[in-house]
Amino acid sequence: MAGIYIHFPFCVKKCRYCDFYSITKRELIPEFIQALKREISLTGESPFSDLTFKSVYFGGGTPSLIKTPDIEDILSLLSGKFKFADNVEITLESNPGAADNREFEKLKNTGINRLSIGCQSFNDDELRLMGRIHTAKEAWEFTSLAKSVFDNISIDLIYGLPGQTEELFLKNLHTAVNLKPDHISTYMLSWSDKTPLGRMIKTGKVPYPDQEIVSSMYLVTHRFLINAGYQHYEISNFALNNKKSIHNTGYWDHTPYLGLGPSAHSFYGSQRMWNIDNVFKYIRLLENHKKPAAGTEKLSQEQTLLEKISLGLRTYRGVELDLLTDAFDIISDLIRTGYAKKNNNRLILTPKGMLVADEIAARFAKTV
Repeated sequence: MAGIYIHFPFCVKKCRYCDFYSITKRELIPEFIQALKREISLTGESPFSDLTFKSVYFGGGTPSLIKTPDIEDILSLLSGKFKFADNVEITLESNPGAADNREFEKLKNTGINRLSIGCQSFNDDELRLMGRIHTAKEAWEFTSLAKSVFDNISIDLIYGLPGQTEELFLKNLHTAVNLKPDHISTYMLSWSDKTPLGRMIKTGKVPYPDQEIVSSMYLVTHRFLINAGYQHYEISNFALNNKKSIHNTGYWDHTPYLGLGPSAHSFYGSQRMWNIDNVFKYIRLLENHKKPAAGTEKLSQEQTLLEKISLGLRTYRGVELDLLTDAFDIISDLIRTGYAKKNNNRLILTPKGMLVADEIAARFAKTV
């Protein structure tokens, strides 16, 4: 089983914290859609054509800017080139805006069966700080209406913002849970000097996020959402009634995925591939029926093992102890200090351990 990721790089406005590849030149969208369709046609002749796909994910950017007839065309092309599982999950990322029941119905009729909504916060001051273009009220109304149309809704929240307190983030969590989404993703703010918010933090225009408070927010989030009935199945992700993200679970399970669009990555076997990260070059290459490939990398056995360990540590299932045969001392230390536990021959991080999962993975890397 495998997944397809489509990167739609256009936004109405770039958020202050965003370091993903995106642009605001929406007049290029029609040309981009044509280029994307050509890439799908060119990708049909590849090892991916032998796989069954269990998920399609439209990410960005703001892929909800794609017109519904174009979404229908893209999905029709994909299903004609590749085999879809009967219960294929098709997710579209969306940002809150003017809520319209008829538009949601049109979207659902294209085949989209899961909506991931970038609320990020239900606090207007925090939304302004992040450079978001919606209000808290719009986020609530948009999500409420989307939930009345779609059976599977996920919302994103960001914590660890400059000046954000534990109490303020708890209010966001309360609001989110009251909406009863099927899935909640909570992401710790990661900022780069290249972004406007990163420069504001670096120059002292806004306070540097207090790491002790940020760590406390993570543990509070875990307890709060568990008590609300959500399953904490991956570092940043919580599911209600077992509605985990099928697409993202594929990444953590180290299964193949096909990436389409500028800057998209693909993975198959031991091979990783990626596209150029420039919309203009992407369109030009595909106008000439050339693939927009930028590079490939063949993973060694050691790299593959390390990826399985680091990805597995992120999830509630953890890592098979058989993959950690030379790390007895590390395992013992993690269990003794409360960062991990053993269960059914697997090493599983506790919430305290998930806070430092990258550091723990780095310790295991020295034994591979």
